[in-house]
Amino acid sequence: MTNKIKQLEDKLNGTFNILLEMEKMKQSIIQISDTKAKYYENTISKSQFFNLTNKIFTKMFVIDLIKLTYKSRNNHYNFPDILDFCKNNLDEIEFKHLISIDDLLEMERLLEIPNEIHDSIKRLRNKHYAHIDDDRFNFEINLKQEDLWELLENYKKVFIFLCSNFNNNYWIFDLQFCGVHELRKSGQYDLLKEIIMDSNNNKEEHI
Repeated sequence: MTNKIKQLEDKLNGTFNILLEMEKMKQSIIQISDTKAKYYENTISKSQFFNLTNKIFTKMFVIDLIKLTYKSRNNHYNFPDILDFCKNNLDEIEFKHLISIDDLLEMERLLEIPNEIHDSIKRLRNKHYAHIDDDRFNFEINLKQEDLWELLENYKKVFIFLCSNFNNNYWIFDLQFCGVHELRKSGQYDLLKEIIMDSNNNKEEHI
């Protein structure tokens, strides 16, 4: 294994771990935010813990998204760096399936973020998460969860393209996540507790 191949392998492995964590956070945020779920009214809406978890996961998701989006000397895992590394060393890296500079440029285009969404993400990160500015509440952030999920999907597509052509690995991130079991269990517990309390209040002998 040449040094360039090992370097790319390390970059992809590190990026995979970040993407996998982001996918898990996304799925957790979706479940915690689902107001139509049976467990929401009795468990989520009354729980400071789950509401705080939702905020923390959203914060971590945005921070990781920024890390993957921009080059930084302190950040070894980001897509611009990986794609540039592939372009600069295309002749030295043995891909299982040949790719071209045009292919890599197409992946770069897939990573492009619409200006409005880009500005909102940067503002959210800079004003609320990385720093605590005095004027952090004096601006609007036009950002929906779906905007974040779409960016993650594009990043996963780029990663899958690179891995499938580099070493024949085709990652399916959705299968790595099995849901938030604690939500269903806590929802069942709260429902059972409510039934028992109603039974006691009505002095019923059998539930």
